[in-house]
Amino acid sequence: MSEAPDRPVSPHRAASAVDLESVLARISALQAPTAGGGLGPEDLESRRQGLRDAIEECRILGRREGGLAELTGDEAISALAEVFRLASWLGAPELALGLAETVGALAQELGPAHHHTLTIRFHLAGALRSCGQAQAAVEVLEQVVEGTEQLLGDDHPQTLTARHGLASACTAAGHPERAVELYGRMVDDAARLLGPRHPDALSARNNLARARQEAGDLAGALALQEALLRDAQGTLGQAHPYLLAFDRNLAQMRAAMEADGASPGV
Repeated sequence: MSEAPDRPVSPHRAASAVDLESVLARISALQAPTAGGGLGPEDLESRRQGLRDAIEECRILGRREGGLAELTGDEAISALAEVFRLASWLGAPELALGLAETVGALAQELGPAHHHTLTIRFHLAGALRSCGQAQAAVEVLEQVVEGTEQLLGDDHPQTLTARHGLASACTAAGHPERAVELYGRMVDDAARLLGPRHPDALSARNNLARARQEAGDLAGALALQEALLRDAQGTLGQAHPYLLAFDRNLAQMRAAMEADGASPGV
């Protein structure tokens, strides 16, 4: 059995005993690889408890006078981002939501367009999505998109990534029309920045077609997907994973059209 990382003497350590160095060390210990790469039930729960303790110490540090400033450095922000990744890896993304208060305080301290703010807000949005809180994720991602546009500009790859995350969250939150609007802009941006036949530009069109389907425009989605597949067949190799995915999506749309009693396109 793999050895569990060291845990705190008590999960309720006095606030005065918590400092940045101890918090970073605790998070680092949770990243240690396990023998054989797997986690047994006891090790899994031990690491989850260790993560709970680390999150609580982050909260304590963030609330202490002068402590929040300690969490604004590069190393501390990287550690906070790692907490979100660890929570997902341990199958407990809800644990990372305990950092929501700290993330909000850091955003206020650093400003909405600071690159550290954007990083931790993006991770928080991912945790919210994983926990089924899509609407809350939308609200966070709106802030991320606005801040990224302000910091990096409309055409920066990170801005495009943030918009994609927002569009996906809008779909999950039951706002398909807004997702269609966002994906439509991404199609235009990708074609302009990368060229209309670039794999990522083709992928953007696939996302738009799926969003149109989610919005109830199955005929429009099918027409988009058929045109996409024709263009992709002339650009991508037959074994390209994008082409295979586009083909599967088209088959699914045609099946949905037939189930609705309409005639699919040819």
